[in-house]
Amino acid sequence: MRKEAQRDVWLPGGLRPAVPCGPVAGRQQCGLMIRYFYLDTDEFFDHWRGAIAVNRYMQCNSPNIFACGDVARPYQFTYSTLHTAWYAEINVLFGRAVAGVVLLRQFTLGAVLAATGACVVAASESTIGAFSAMSIPNGFEGGWTLTTLPDVNPTQFELIYDDDQIVVKATAKNAAASLMRTVRRDLSAQTSLGWRWRIDRVIEQSDIATKQGDDFAARLYVFFDYPIERMSLVERTKLNLARWWYGDQVPAAALCYVWANREQPGTTAWNAYTSRVRMIVLRNAESEVGHWIDEKRDLAADFRSAFGDITPVVTGIAIAADTDQTDEAVTAWFGDIRFGL
Repeated sequence: MRKEAQRDVWLPGGLRPAVPCGPVAGRQQCGLMIRYFYLDTDEFFDHWRGAIAVNRYMQCNSPNIFACGDVARPYQFTYSTLHTAWYAEINVLFGRAVAGVVLLRQFTLGAVLAATGACVVAASESTIGAFSAMSIPNGFEGGWTLTTLPDVNPTQFELIYDDDQIVVKATAKNAAASLMRTVRRDLSAQTSLGWRWRIDRVIEQSDIATKQGDDFAARLYVFFDYPIERMSLVERTKLNLARWWYGDQVPAAALCYVWANREQPGTTAWNAYTSRVRMIVLRNAESEVGHWIDEKRDLAADFRSAFGDITPVVTGIAIAADTDQTDEAVTAWFGDIRFGL
């Protein structure tokens, strides 16, 4: 399965144009894929010679190609195929989307959330990103965790003094990563989220509508959970499989607030990789680039606009700056993040 269609990819034989293709099924077609893309085969099982060798992310030796099911594993069982297919699909969809997020921006997020589930914020607390109260020598505290992607240079996060306060500085040079923490807060009708941020420049090639342009100078993610009965059967099955593997903390949906380039503030769109992440443009190149800007969002209203009349629970917050798709460089700064009414 190709991760991105119609893009040149670096293969063992050199840079080759990628043929436009989606999922590939069948042993004959699989053989064609192996020959065309020089895919490594797994010789471990003598009776299964010719299977495509994949890593734990269901990724082939060509990093833009994922394989699952019979062609990648010596177990011809429906359940194992469904599981590996979901694993491959998540990494294809979210490998460059989310929080991180999402999982290798999303799956990684689920693993981190599950591992740090004890670090939650009660509804009575307001500041979930108290960076100004942290100590630079001690580094990030309060459950904040760096989430990185395999084979991608990580964005560098550090605490610095700026404007007489301690803030987070995120530096991305052909890089991607997110800094996140878990929370647990019911989303009431009055819940708002406030923070301040600053960037040194916009991403010139940023484009909210394309996978190749899925880079932003600054992002802030909010992750949610809600009753899975409100999802379609397909979405419910995917989420159940992800939670079975990574734990119940895998989010059901996310809002992603971004500092874009050309898109006008107020623009909303589904993430180029998944319909479970709603992108919301707050600033662009015409905003006060280089200056601190305060933001305050009505979370309940933003969530309803994206996902319908559902009462969710906030399960996580992440901040990010990424340039791995566009090979650009950017620096972003984030101040304290607070819930409010």
